[in-house]
Amino acid sequence: MAENISPLFVLSLVFFILISLTSSSPSLSLPPRLWPPRFLGQFSRKPASSNRLRLQQYRYDVRYFEQPLDHFSFSAEAPTFRQRYLISSDHWAGPERMAPIFLYCGNEGDIEWFAQNTGFVWEIAPKFGAMVLFPEHRYYGESLPFGSRDEANKNSTTLKYLTAEQALADFAVLVTNLKRNLSAEACPVVLFGGSYGG
Repeated sequence: MAENISPLFVLSLVFFILISLTSSSPSLSLPPRLWPPRFLGQFSRKPASSNRLRLQQYRYDVRYFEQPLDHFSFSAEAPTFRQRYLISSDHWAGPERMAPIFLYCGNEGDIEWFAQNTGFVWEIAPKFGAMVLFPEHRYYGESLPFGSRDEANKNSTTLKYLTAEQALADFAVLVTNLKRNLSAEACPVVLFGGSYGG
């Protein structure tokens, strides 16, 4: 008799049993696709009146820093570009308390997007009395060498400055300058990042 049962019938039966179990038992029910997983903590709550998740808006100042295009050149007249960075000192306890600087290493994208989608850094900054700093990665967002995206991405001559080493040097020069200007040389810097930025 078992030889007469079609594989399609068995598959349909298994599927039917699974659907029945998940719809009748709350412990086995699948979470709705509209909501994020529970591990996101406070951001996993369902919004009261909308199917959309409400984005938290973080406060920061947008600033620019003049960076050398090539940190490893010995040329006296090396070209520069404006690196955009976001900074928030709302919770910073200051240099006299050696309060930390939380630096998110910008990666391949607009830095404001990363700032709006990196809640962990913003959540812990008040607990540590930390300044929050989001420098933008060169060649992304508004931090474009050669004046425009088209010109910066034109060919290998212009793209040769798009390296991880140059980006790390950008971050180091920016942080050193910022710490010096704030008399915060003794303040520790804690780096954050994900994927390439990490």
